[in-house]
Amino acid sequence: MAIDRVVTTFVVAGTVALLTSVCTAAPKGTMLEIGDQSSIELRVGDRASLEVSVHGSVGKQAQCETSDAAILRLESDRLEYAHPERMGMPGGDAAAQRFIFAAVAPGSATITQRKLFRGKVEETREIQVTVKK
Repeated sequence: MAIDRVVTTFVVAGTVALLTSVCTAAPKGTMLEIGDQSSIELRVGDRASLEVSVHGSVGKQAQCETSDAAILRLESDRLEYAHPERMGMPGGDAAAQRFIFAAVAPGSATITQRKLFRGKVEETREIQVTVKK
């Protein structure tokens, strides 16, 4: 009889834990990696990531902006160093700059990406974004 109670307790506790995690871990949306596409489609709540190679000491930089932050908001912009253990050494600041965009309302917006070399724009790219409900 005691074994039945222990098994029942574990089953009930496991079921409650599972239901709690399912109910509280609602996904915010999907993350789309923007590659070479010139247009993408997102749903409200989705996010998109754009990665650009940069190298500060050489003069390679990147900028991104959206045409309408009420539809598509630039959520974050961070550097991910290729070799963080080499910071302070020649070439140690080579990185990927990752721009994260959040789809906040239905509509259309444009991401404008600029690659700069020593402060001068060398390349401009536009990505058309359609956000649906």
